Amino acid sequence: MATSKTIAADIDIVNLALVKLGFETLSDFDDETNVKAANIATASFDNILKVVMSQYPWDFATQFFTITAGTLPSASFNPANDSYDWTGAFDLPGGYLKAHSVKGQSSIPGDDWVQRGSQILTNLGDENGQIQAEIIMYISNVGIYTPAFIDAVAERCAREWAPTLLRVSSENTRLEATSKDKLRDAASSDGSVGSPRRVESNASSVYKRR
Repeated sequence: MATSKTIAADIDIVNLALVKLGFETLSDFDDETNVKAANIATASFDNILKVVMSQYPWDFATQFFTITAGTLPSASFNPANDSYDWTGAFDLPGGYLKAHSVKGQSSIPGDDWVQRGSQILTNLGDENGQIQAEIIMYISNVGIYTPAFIDAVAERCAREWAPTLLRVSSENTRLEATSKDKLRDAASSDGSVGSPRRVESNASSVYKRR
């Protein structure tokens, strides 16, 4: 099992995925001795990393923000009732991946907010026109990734790359099941899942407890 001590860069996660496939590892993303693997890693790794990071409120990637209302987009105006569907629009901070919750409410049917593009549209603004939101941010610092998250990313890479590198569909089916198991296990072991959270409204951005 890889640990945070052995993972120093993105290429280490790439190589963990290649090892899972029984494939030759890379010296870097420009490795000319293993061009096929280098090309697929260069083209897709960043996106796979962001997809897995955005799927759960990982403790290392989730921050609390107090956000002030901006301008409601014209698309939120409902001509049927001559009014806006939402009372406030709040711009997500730079580097966001996904809004996870607003005032403790996750975005499920019946909740009073939704993410549309780079904004949160909601009826939950307070008297100061602000909301407290929990945002999953893109974190490029590999050194703070948890071992479980690293393994989940490597499993997802292996699943995505298997058809091209191995050309074996049955192997991809097996890896898909394994990848889902790894992601579920990683999320359940992460400190953010099921743990109490506290929003600090006196700061624009507050990291969760570690």
